[in-house]
Amino acid sequence: MQVDYVRVFQVSPPTVPPSTVTGLTATASGTSVSLNWNAANNATSYYVKRSLVSGGPYTTNASPVATSYSDTGLTNCTTYY
Repeated sequence: MQVDYVRVFQVSPPTVPPSTVTGLTATASGTSVSLNWNAANNATSYYVKRSLVSGGPYTTNASPVATSYSDTGLTNCTTYY
């Protein structure tokens, strides 16, 4: 047997999905709400979504890299999910 080519490479470790955020708090003030949460392991940014109906469909409002977000332009006395 004659070997004329050998290829060696390193396989990247599998990507670990981010953990679920914890400690979510929502503080309403007029027509806005301030959201704060604890950082999730392996997360580089977050999706902030909302809906008028439980279970969606949801609209993505922002993709902050910080663990807080202020959602403005809401309507008083309206429930958001």
